[in-house]
Amino acid sequence: RARSFIRAYNEVFPIRSDELMNGLRWFFWSQLVYIEWPLDAHYFDNDTRADKLLPKRLNRLEYFSENFDATLDAFSSSL
Repeated sequence: RARSFIRAYNEVFPIRSDELMNGLRWFFWSQLVYIEWPLDAHYFDNDTRADKLLPKRLNRLEYFSENFDATLDAFSSSL
């Protein structure tokens, strides 16, 4: 679905390959950083409300770290 979206977007608003790669890198980086707030809330604020989000965040982090290059390759072929 993501590749279809990128292809359709590119037809209306052309995007260079380097722009797409920079956007994807930023997205991956944001996912790595985004896991921090549930941990901070739990350990530093003694707030366990965000604990239920942690398994999903950890799974996403694991996926992105294991599939970073393959995912970038798949998206770059969409242009």
